[in-house]
Amino acid sequence: MLPQARSALELRKVITEGSGTADPTYRRLADLIDAADISVRLQGLAYIRQLLESDEPAAHASRCALLLRTLLNSREVTMAEVVEAAHAIGLVVRTGGTAATDIIEYEIGRAKRWLQCDGADVEEYRYAACLIIMYLADNGPTLVAVHTHPLLLMLWPALHDARVSVREAATAALRACIHGALQRGLRTTAWYEYALDKALEGLRPSPSPSSG
Repeated sequence: MLPQARSALELRKVITEGSGTADPTYRRLADLIDAADISVRLQGLAYIRQLLESDEPAAHASRCALLLRTLLNSREVTMAEVVEAAHAIGLVVRTGGTAATDIIEYEIGRAKRWLQCDGADVEEYRYAACLIIMYLADNGPTLVAVHTHPLLLMLWPALHDARVSVREAATAALRACIHGALQRGLRTTAWYEYALDKALEGLRPSPSPSSG
């Protein structure tokens, strides 16, 4: 599982960093996503999405990105929270600008770490990583397109994960990445060939054990 949550005070410090003031809106959001009750945390994530879907989403992008980053890095999260947070991260990327570029670089690096993790509780990590990559590619195809090849290599093990939820999320992420590359006019033939070769490799029968 993800590490224990930071306190609401620490979260407030993160999201108001550099602003010089403690905006009541962000203080309230910090309290909501730090709550013990999952329904309250989901309410906080819903409010973040509302801010990012408002008439001026760019005004909220940087601090909402920090809130989401802190949430995913610092507490045990449920699948429902992962879905909401990944969607919100995509909305941050949609705003464009410096916040979008920064969050793509950060999230791709974190996704790589999460996709490589091992242990009994890796499903949340891998599922979250795949969803985040999908939303990054859907909302910032131009910015993500340059990362398509490394993302393909990162996602491939998740396509063979034992859990259906992870495999489906990895498939959606891979589809979004290649679609974004096509939109940007990049040549994708090699990526399709790589995927096909890997798929065929998985269908080949394993060598029979020696009969001795």
